[in-house]
Amino acid sequence: MPISDKLTQQQLLEVIVDAHRKGTASEITGAAEMVREIKRQIMLAVSGARKEEVANADDECIA
Repeated sequence: MPISDKLTQQQLLEVIVDAHRKGTASEITGAAEMVREIKRQIMLAVSGARKEEVANADDECIA
């Protein structure tokens, strides 16, 4: 099944905007890290994770 069947345009926009925000805030320092962050968020979105779960996953990654 293509990823476009699971990921909406709005979800992709939110992922990219969040990754950009983190990059601008120096939470992400390199291109490889940026790609990993985008991949992580897309996988969470495709798996059907709710925003609260994504926020918890972000907290766990930071800790």
